[in-house]
Amino acid sequence: MGNNKRKATSTISSTDIEFRRQRYGVTVFKLPKPMFNIHRNRVDVEEEVQPDDITRHGSPTLDRTNSADMPKTTAPDAQSRLTPTAPSEYETGAVETAQIERELNSPHTSDTERSIDEGTSPVDSLKFEELNKTMQKRVQAIRQFNDPPHGVYYVTRLPDTLRFGIEQSFDMSNFLVRFDNHAILIWLIGRIVAVHLVEEDGKTWPDNVYISVMPLCKEDVRAATRVCNSYSKPKSTGELNPFGSVIASKFQKKFNSNKAAPKFDAVYDASEAMKPRKDMHPYPAEKLKRGDLVVLECRVKKRFDAKDADMSKEKRPFAISYQLNSVFFLQEGDLDVADSGAKYNL
Repeated sequence: MGNNKRKATSTISSTDIEFRRQRYGVTVFKLPKPMFNIHRNRVDVEEEVQPDDITRHGSPTLDRTNSADMPKTTAPDAQSRLTPTAPSEYETGAVETAQIERELNSPHTSDTERSIDEGTSPVDSLKFEELNKTMQKRVQAIRQFNDPPHGVYYVTRLPDTLRFGIEQSFDMSNFLVRFDNHAILIWLIGRIVAVHLVEEDGKTWPDNVYISVMPLCKEDVRAATRVCNSYSKPKSTGELNPFGSVIASKFQKKFNSNKAAPKFDAVYDASEAMKPRKDMHPYPAEKLKRGDLVVLECRVKKRFDAKDADMSKEKRPFAISYQLNSVFFLQEGDLDVADSGAKYNL
C-alpha cells in the first residue's frame, strides 16, 4: 500500500489575509467567491483521503459496527447519549448534570451572568434564546460529549497532549491521531454563516468544499482558537478569534486529477437525534443554508505554506486547519445570522 501513497497540498491561499481567514475563521459577511477557487501546489502535504473505515464511515463512535478493532467499553452507545435528554451521569457526573438542569430551567436564557470572562463587558456567550427546551438539552448533551477511546471530542474537551500520526500504511503525519494512528475527530455546534458544498447550478460539486459556522458558545470559539494555537509550529499565542466564526474545508479531488470532484455526501439529518450513521437519514447538502444549526465533525490537520517548500518537512513551520469530515443538521434557522437579535429603525 506504500506505493499508493499520494501527496497533495491543502493550502487555501498564499496571501496573508487568506491565511488568517483559514486559521482563525471567516467573517460573517458574504465572502468573495474567488477566495475559494483554489489551485493546489505539491508542497509535501500528505493524504487528504483517509483509510476507508474513517473516510466512508466516519466516527466509530457514531457507528460501532465499524469498530471491531477498538477496545470494548461499558459506556452507553451514541444514540442513548445524544438523544433529546439532559446529559447522563456517565458523561457529566451527578453534580454537573444537576447544575446543567438548573441552568436550563433558569429564567436567564444566556450565559451573561455565568460568563467566565471576568472583567469584560457582558456578552451573550451561550445563545439559547431561539432554541426550545428539547434542543437546549440536546445542545448541552452534545457539548458534554467526550469519547477518548474512539478519538472523538467536543472542541472544548480536546486535550493539548495528543500527537500527530506516523507513516504507516497511510501517512498520517499531518493529522492529530488516536492511539492506533487514525485521525481524531472534533465536534463543534454552530449556525452556518457560509457554505459551499454544491455549485450554484445544483448539479456539479466543487473541488474544495467548505462550511463556516458561528458557534453558539463563545467558549467554543476560544477552544477552536486554542487548538490552532497549541498544535501549530511554532506555537501561537493569538487572542480570541477576531472573526468569531470557524471554518472547515476539504479537497474533494486527488492532486492533479482530471476527474470531476465527487459529491460531498457526508451530511446527516440529526434533527431528532444523533444516532449511528447507518440509522440516520442523509440530508441533502444543497439544502444547507445560512442560519441552520449544525454540528461540524472535523479532523485537525497541519497546513503548510508554499514559501517554505525548500525546507525539510521536520523543520517546516505549519499552521492548523480543520478538515471537514461530516455535517449533522440539527435545526433550520434564520437566514439573517449577522442581524439576528438586532433592533433598529433608521
